[in-house]
Amino acid sequence: MPAIVYDRNAFDTGGSQIFGLQSANRNFLEALARDDRFPELSCYTPDEKEFNSFRSIVDPIAPSAKSIGHIPFGDHAGLSRAGVLHRCDPSIAPYLWQRRWSDQHLYSLTGIIHSISSRAIMEAIGALVIAPLQSWDALICTSKSGQEAVRTILNNWTEYLAQRLNAQPKISIRLPVIPLGIDCDAFQPTNAADMRSRMRAQLSIAESDIAVLSVGRLAFKRKSHPVPMYLALQRAKQATGAQVHLIQAGQFEDDKEEGAFHAAASEFCPDVRTHVVGGRHAFRDQSVWFAGDIFLSLSDNIQETFGLAPVEAMAVGLPAVVSDWDGYRDTIRDGVDGFRIVTTFPQPSSGVDLSERYYGFANYRHYYGTVAMSTAVDIDACAEALARLIREPALRNRMGASGRLRARTTYDWRVVLRAYRQLWSMLADERQGNDVVAPTSLGRAPYPLCDDPFRVFSAHATRTLAPDTVLSLTNASANEVLDRLRRSWLTHFGAEWRLGREAIVRILGRIERSGSITVAELADDASVPQAQLQRTLAYLLKFGIVRIADRD
Repeated sequence: MPAIVYDRNAFDTGGSQIFGLQSANRNFLEALARDDRFPELSCYTPDEKEFNSFRSIVDPIAPSAKSIGHIPFGDHAGLSRAGVLHRCDPSIAPYLWQRRWSDQHLYSLTGIIHSISSRAIMEAIGALVIAPLQSWDALICTSKSGQEAVRTILNNWTEYLAQRLNAQPKISIRLPVIPLGIDCDAFQPTNAADMRSRMRAQLSIAESDIAVLSVGRLAFKRKSHPVPMYLALQRAKQATGAQVHLIQAGQFEDDKEEGAFHAAASEFCPDVRTHVVGGRHAFRDQSVWFAGDIFLSLSDNIQETFGLAPVEAMAVGLPAVVSDWDGYRDTIRDGVDGFRIVTTFPQPSSGVDLSERYYGFANYRHYYGTVAMSTAVDIDACAEALARLIREPALRNRMGASGRLRARTTYDWRVVLRAYRQLWSMLADERQGNDVVAPTSLGRAPYPLCDDPFRVFSAHATRTLAPDTVLSLTNASANEVLDRLRRSWLTHFGAEWRLGREAIVRILGRIERSGSITVAELADDASVPQAQLQRTLAYLLKFGIVRIADRD
């Protein structure tokens, strides 16, 4: 175990733009590959090309003893051997339905939330209400606030269904909270002091100066609005008289945003020296982490549920000043690892018109950017926290040391993957002891909205092949006609869904010996799959090898 649903687009961090989802997924996959507690790791993907992409990530870092396998789509036996199929987003409903075509006890399904504010992801979460979710499945939440948001989405949908159907749907879904992880060793290199000196010299930051570091996408809609940060820094600078620098490490959305950020910094924190590392290019230089004295992030965006940057800052040993928002509320302990700054949000019912516009025609970025403009971070409290850390180097050191220990004991991949392992083991026990919710019915398709076409469209036809339908041959050369049909792609199409030639010849022989025979009599051969028999008989009728006749 486990098997990972793999799509290279969800794990690719090599492009000109790096997004949090791809980075988190890639880090998770690499951590699984390195971890010797998982001797087997499987890729669940439709073709060899995707599997080769998967291997290009895991092979270079996996222990030599680790078995790397490929499970093609629909291979339930392979998934049973893995025990769990994990998808790195919440869209597990289609896989729950797919599993229903097999024994639902064979394996567990887990997903994980990242950004959940888009309509598509909310609909994917809502789909779990009617999907064949079992007690041995789970949707992992990266934070308590994300967990609460998922519960709200599910409650909203079940309330609507109760009104629509006059019956309250019952959903029992496991929503364990497991944070994202990091490789703490990568943030605690032996040459950290050299990296600090080099980066500060490159940015002309004296060792006696205070460098405040902000890491993340430089986008006011997608990540956080910079002006509250600029205002708080300006006030902290004025209160302390220190030489304060702001290092913004990340990538701008476009030239327009880059210009706006620079102009806003000049206007709202003119006494703070500002530096940008990355800018128009994807930020990959880890050394910038060691140039800072304080980490600052005032996230205000609903599309984030965790936020890795504060955890990375803790691993480096930086005291963190963050907004009291989403997953930051779980990671940074106020007054211990840093300070959490109060946020204020409009009361519920204040954004129904925004939802209508987003559902109708507004793009997603405009939607979440508009919401962020009504998320307030206490600027005064932020300035006071920064000023205190600027004045008190001992406090910086104490909080930084506390954060480093917390990162190592709570967010290192070895710890986080232990939580995954425990969850997957518990779900395996659940599979052994619990009954299936909504078991399948014999002869019915497991997914009602993709039902048997011969049932859904039965009214299209004049008649069906009933058990008492009588069949006879149209001529004595049935086998010769059959072989002629098999030689042409036009008349042989779909052969894999019918009986093979040997079985068809045997059926034609029975019809010839009997003169005429009912469908029920042909169906008494237990070795012949009944669905294939029906399709084969209809095929023989289609091309005139047999006909429907009256029995004498």
